[in-house]
Amino acid sequence: FFSVFAYLWLLIILQAWTPNVVTVEEASITFLFCPVLVVLAYLVDKGWHTKMLSRIVSVEPVHPDDDLVNRNQEVAKKMREIKNQHGENLSDAEMARHLEAHLRSQQRKTRASHRVKA
Repeated sequence: FFSVFAYLWLLIILQAWTPNVVTVEEASITFLFCPVLVVLAYLVDKGWHTKMLSRIVSVEPVHPDDDLVNRNQEVAKKMREIKNQHGENLSDAEMARHLEAHLRSQQRKTRASHRVKA
């Protein structure tokens, strides 16, 4: 949006306002637009606009880390279940094998996976 605005501004000052001449007013406004647009672009890049909108609308933004935390909690719970079933003295390799088997059993089978097995 900001780059489009900058080009539109150039079009306005060079074609519509004073054709083929840049006045002092136009140059001053353009000079002031530069840092404003750079700061706005930086804030949008950092996600500031979604934070402000979520405060206005009072909707919590979704954090991608939430899914990771939930997934880690599920894995920790499954590891406890595996330890209860197979004993506390499982090696890391055995635990990984059991977790992998559990994850494979939870995956939805696609047509492609059935074709590979055939």
